[in-house]
Amino acid sequence: FVIQNIDIKSRIIFIEENIEVGSLRDTILNILNKAHDKKIKIDSIMIDNKINKKIGDQNYLRKLNRLSEEAMEKEILELLKT
Repeated sequence: FVIQNIDIKSRIIFIEENIEVGSLRDTILNILNKAHDKKIKIDSIMIDNKINKKIGDQNYLRKLNRLSEEAMEKEILELLKT
């Protein structure tokens, strides 16, 4: 479903509460790269590839990992300027 609904002419921004390795973004990129020759403009907002030893509720962990609504809004607006 996701692959069929991606317009490869537009920019794609992935937002995931995962690390980069083994993410949905990686899976979709592999499929798109096999199906298309074109470069696709892709950006990601996700957890850094590091071990996080902090504990807390989901809102605290989202804020800690720059995945709060405010942080994502700021980052998406910055990405759209480029």
